[in-house]
Parts: sequence; C-alpha cells; structure tokens
Amino acid sequence: MWWRWWLAFGGVSVLLQVGLAPRAGAVAASPLSPSTILIDAYTGQTLSEQDADAPRPTAGLGQLMVLLLTLEQAEMGALPLAAPVTVSPLAAGLGSAHTRIPLHTDKTYILGDLVKAMVVGAAADAAMAVAEAIAGSIPACLELMNARAQRLGMAATHYGNFVADESDTVAGTDATTARDVARLAQALVRRESILQWASLSGLPFDHGATLLRNANQLLGTVRGVDGLLVTSLSGADGRHATGRRTTGRRATGRRA
Repeated sequence: MWWRWWLAFGGVSVLLQVGLAPRAGAVAASPLSPSTILIDAYTGQTLSEQDADAPRPTAGLGQLMVLLLTLEQAEMGALPLAAPVTVSPLAAGLGSAHTRIPLHTDKTYILGDLVKAMVVGAAADAAMAVAEAIAGSIPACLELMNARAQRLGMAATHYGNFVADESDTVAGTDATTARDVARLAQALVRRESILQWASLSGLPFDHGATLLRNANQLLGTVRGVDGLLVTSLSGADGRHATGRRTTGRRATGRRA
C-alpha cells in the first residue's frame, strides 16, 4: 500500500507520497496552484514539480512550523503538552476575520488542547497562544521559526509575520516555497500524533464548551484520508483574511 500527504495553501501545493511507487506516469502533482511539488516523504526524492521555488507568502503556513517547534519541545521535556497556558490579550483579541475558537483571557488552557485546536480547527488564536507559550512572545517565536527553518534546509523561507493576510505581506519579508514547505511537511509527517489528531472530524474543546469542526472535506468522503486541512478564508471584498493548513494522507491501493 502507498499513501500521499497533500498540503495546499494559496499558491503552494505539496504532495508527499510514502510506500510503493506507482506505475510510471500514474502520479503527477496536480495543478492545484501555481507552485506544486510531489516528493517521496521517506527519501525526499522529487517526483514531480512546477514552479516549486517560486516565492509565496507564508501566511497561515507558519502554523506548521509552530506545530513542529511545540512537539519538539515536548519531546525534549522542555515544555510538556500538559503545561497550562494563560492566553494573552493579543491572542484572545484576534478579529473575526481569522479562524479562531475564540479563546478568553480569563481562562487557563492546556497546551496539548491548544495544539489539537490548531490541528483540527486551524485556530489562529490557539496558534498565537501556543507560540507565546513556547517562546514568550511572537517576535521571539518568529526567531525560533526562522532558525528552525534554516536547520531544516528551508533556505528560501523567512517568517516575517504570524497571522498576516497575504495582501498585507511586505515583499521579501515573509516568504516560502513549495520545496521548502515539503521539507517542513517531511518533518511533521514523521509524528503520527499529528495525523491522528487531524483525522478527527470534530474535537470537544474547553471541557465541551466548544466543538471544533474539521473543515477537511476529504475526511469521510475519500477512502483512507487523514491529515491537516489548510484553506483560505476570504472577506466580503474577496481578500484573503487568513489561512488554514490543508494536508491529507490517502491509501490508494496496491501498485499495478
């Protein structure tokens, strides 16, 4: 059996495939966006690509790096997922244009619950609260994100903001590429817990006070799919208001 892990955001599409290779010509990176790449998640071998090195705004894709940093800190024992998190006014005050829970400054949340809210609901306020928990502030978290990106070999990536709209991004200060996102996706997909959480159709949050719905429309409709979903929300004027991760893992059958 083999499966694929797909991530798309704005102008970036990434497809990771693991397992037996299909017949020659049977798989190609679908033109879901101007920049696409298909790689083997184990070896990193590029199987297909289109403008994979074209710079694109990171926007909501920054949440993927926050996820990686958080799980790495938990694995090292630096910040356990059971740690309590107090939400700052900055995180709680995100506007309705962003995907959010919403969180409240008068409550304490568990880090692991906030991480799951990021994975299932792509909640921007949860992502900001997690970023502040692991680094102390958003600027400090951006420094960690950029340093980790360089260690991953994401040479064309620079995180210049956290939940900015694509239309508000200043050229050259916030950018990534499909190839760099594929490197990040490789690091994430090795952690089965992320895909287990992302396969949930819904998640009770805050002791059931909120039910987060998974917006991944592939779940339950395409056999074997699990994974993070990222999409874009648009305001009344059609501008991108925020971003959500979309990824998927699909068992597609035996090689012919």
